Amino acid sequence: MSIISFRNRLGSFAFIAISAIGIYACSSSPITIDVPQGPPIPASQVDKACSGVGTSPGDAVAFEKSDCPGGLCLAAARTAFDTYCTADCAANPCPAGYECRATTLGSEKKVCMTDRTGTGSSGSSGSSGSSGTSGSSGASGSSGSSGSSGSSGGPVGCPAAFPGDATWKSPGGVRFSCTASDIAFIQAQTSNPSLTVDQLETALKARSAACSACVFTNDTDARFGPVVYTKGRTDAFVNTGACFATTPGGSDTCGRALQQTELCLRAVCDVTTCGGKTAADACVKKVIQDKSTCGKYELAAQCPNLQTLASSCETVVDIIRAACGG
Repeated sequence: MSIISFRNRLGSFAFIAISAIGIYACSSSPITIDVPQGPPIPASQVDKACSGVGTSPGDAVAFEKSDCPGGLCLAAARTAFDTYCTADCAANPCPAGYECRATTLGSEKKVCMTDRTGTGSSGSSGSSGSSGTSGSSGASGSSGSSGSSGSSGGPVGCPAAFPGDATWKSPGGVRFSCTASDIAFIQAQTSNPSLTVDQLETALKARSAACSACVFTNDTDARFGPVVYTKGRTDAFVNTGACFATTPGGSDTCGRALQQTELCLRAVCDVTTCGGKTAADACVKKVIQDKSTCGKYELAAQCPNLQTLASSCETVVDIIRAACGG
């Protein structure tokens, strides 16, 4: 799991939630941008197949490719994984069927993107169901004439069932285990979009064992640091709550509310389960108001200066610096 992509995905849930309750909108979240006024981009510059690129689930990154008419190949995993030629849309509107959106990894680019799976007319089995008009049960097939997602493309299981309260463990105040030089090292390492969590830990441990011990913790430890390994160290999450707890003006109460809200939204409004970012964003805006699910943590009430804290905790480096010094 790339630490950069994981932070952007998970962080976007928290900041969408903050926006949804009318307090703060994070400009770093991948959003649809205003349509520019220049000449339209020709349809021939997008959609052509390209290869040799990749990205992490939930993200989109554009690579320069000379064999693409627009000079860019997009690796998109916002729904299912897909690669196709695209074009820069900062000054020109995209052709029909595409939206101008910001990439989520590497140098941010505004490119033409489309959702090819989990959308409307195709659904997951289209108008004929998964076995056509004859199907396994006559005219409706195994999923009826509407297919398994029907003409509306509404994803099953979005929002997902409330997973229960995520465990919270206080970071225990600022540790001052990392130096400014350590933070600069982490910043340089995380500029690599393919960097994984364990690769960063290995590199940092070789440089400063004390800093690494502050940053990387396990879910079985007495405290949660900026990065928490789960499931026997096979998964991890970036603990934004640690930053909200240790940044001046923050508190453990606020950090807990942020972390539990964020992890709840990750579980309930997963981008893949919801069939794309647009549906996941709509899911977030719905469940953040539901006091029986992710809205139960009363984020706004527990973090009265939420906007100030959010502006101080936008990146993984911000979170590490807040909890571990430097």
